[in-house]
Amino acid sequence: MKFPYHKTSACIFDLDGTLLDSMGLWQDIDKEYLARFNIPFDDQISEDIKSMTFNESADYFLERFELPKTKEEIMDDWNEMAEEAYRDTIPTKPGVHAFLADLEAHNIKMCIATSCTKEHALLALDRLGILKYFDFLLTCKDVGKNKEFPDVFLACAKKLDVPIEKTMVFEDLLVALQVAKKEGFQTCAVEDILTVHQNKEVKAVADIFIRDFTEFER
Repeated sequence: MKFPYHKTSACIFDLDGTLLDSMGLWQDIDKEYLARFNIPFDDQISEDIKSMTFNESADYFLERFELPKTKEEIMDDWNEMAEEAYRDTIPTKPGVHAFLADLEAHNIKMCIATSCTKEHALLALDRLGILKYFDFLLTCKDVGKNKEFPDVFLACAKKLDVPIEKTMVFEDLLVALQVAKKEGFQTCAVEDILTVHQNKEVKAVADIFIRDFTEFER
């Protein structure tokens, strides 16, 4: 598959589930955390929180499960559980390094828009040697809205100083792709294990659909 360099001047990348093969980690953390309180995990939890910010996910757990913790304690626990994985083990999706290098060679501007914490994101990006490709990183926390709203994508486009129609958004989440598409961004969907059940809907909204980045011709 050829990437549309001729009509793309910038790319906005999601992190978890798009550049990083990390979504399974968060489901494992959710399962382990609830098990501490003898609460069973079900797949609807992942569906409910998939587009939430870190703060919103903590609110969800606190309210739904009435945990004997403060919101801040829940987030601290999650940070401690996830930090080692971002620092030491989470890999990129196949083909990420080569594709980012190709974008750089074509003078494509790049940034990251993520629901992940900035601390975790920087740990992984630095270790994996791909931080150098990105002009900046914005989190949903930075803009105060999750990816059910366009704020983080619009903030990225403004900072990149590239027209929206010449900017490609890479995402694994259906709702984020729908939001970006509605605002006029080009969209590339990246398949992930936690969103594969929505492939039909994802393919209907995305301009491009890939299973991983090796599908783009070098």
